[in-house]
Amino acid sequence: MAGPMNTKTFFQSQTKVVQKTYTRGMQEVPSLFSELFNDYENDMKRSYMTLIPYAPLGQAQLKTEGTVPAYDQAIEGPPTTVTFSTYGLGYTYTKEAGIEDAMNALAELPHMLTYSMQVTYDYLIWNILNLAFSGTATLADGLSLCNAAHPLVKIPSSTYSNTGGTVALTPEALVAADISLLTLPNDAGLPASVTPQFIVFPPTLSKVVEEINGSPLAPYTSDNRINVQQGKKVSICSRYLTSNTAFFVTGAKGRLGLNSHSMFYSFKYRDDQNAWVDPATQNFNHTAESRLAFSTVDARGVWGSQGS
Repeated sequence: MAGPMNTKTFFQSQTKVVQKTYTRGMQEVPSLFSELFNDYENDMKRSYMTLIPYAPLGQAQLKTEGTVPAYDQAIEGPPTTVTFSTYGLGYTYTKEAGIEDAMNALAELPHMLTYSMQVTYDYLIWNILNLAFSGTATLADGLSLCNAAHPLVKIPSSTYSNTGGTVALTPEALVAADISLLTLPNDAGLPASVTPQFIVFPPTLSKVVEEINGSPLAPYTSDNRINVQQGKKVSICSRYLTSNTAFFVTGAKGRLGLNSHSMFYSFKYRDDQNAWVDPATQNFNHTAESRLAFSTVDARGVWGSQGS
């Protein structure tokens, strides 16, 4: 735990004629997670939230004259339960440091705290995709988010895939992603088509995405075929993706069960600020806290490749 900042913390600002002080890495950049992930409501009285999917009715059956129709049941799928956790950060400085602040350095601290909290949310929530291929982060079906063997609840012997494995980012890979999302089955084996909306990638793939998504002609070929991928997807370049080669195609944001993906976050409270002076030491204290949960309910709506 860091101690309080005192008159020696900013020693050079105190003892040298300094023209200007500055802080590295605090650009006014908006959070990225809200562009892609859903913001789901929660019950403020509970420390967890549970989301339960229904496996719907199947296909209608041929009914001969004078007979009763076939009957089917909608059943519950495996529930997704997430627990809320609290994240916080703060700083403290002595009374003397507050008085003898030659370069007004302490005035930067609230901005620093705001920036740190903002970046923390991005690091946490983007891990949904960073761990999309990892067995350490599984969905309610016991498998990673992007997996080749997700089971169908009402057809236990059947599975579906939402991953390209280790295919590199190419126009053909994006076509395969589109086909995968558009042909996904629901838990009864009927179409659960999800319209591709976003392509999500790290900065290292920016050039490739611009070439594929922005060219009117098919890239990487000398013929005059049109580029069927031009402008089809909204590009989201995330500096918080840890892989330099992995990329994702997802549906739009939206309510559960609709034509959307179900990656989400949910805040109980956000940036709860507290500032006080300790009566015994006269140290000034400032903290910020947030309580949130994040996860994915259903693999449908997300297609991913680890790249090559």
